[in-house]
Amino acid sequence: MRHGLWLDEEITVHGPHEPPRNHMWGEAAARIDGQGKLGAVFCSFRTTRQVRGNYDVRHVRIVNAEDKDESFPVLKISQLTPKARKWFKIARRTLREQV
Repeated sequence: MRHGLWLDEEITVHGPHEPPRNHMWGEAAARIDGQGKLGAVFCSFRTTRQVRGNYDVRHVRIVNAEDKDESFPVLKISQLTPKARKWFKIARRTLREQV
């Protein structure tokens, strides 16, 4: 969400499987926030730093799978649409309740 993307229901995630693999990678279909159906894009992602396990997802870099030069950096909350800000706020609240 902080990258300005609405992910589809299915996300493929790989790794780390053995000690030489210290990163995770995968792909997902998404829509760019605020662009509706016209903003459909297929993304690939990779963690850019060492991960300690399957649930350690820090330092994620997301790029357009068809155009690797187009990346989706983390945005400030104020740069998201009102709808995305609302969902992000709900997600953060939910996360705090689970911890």
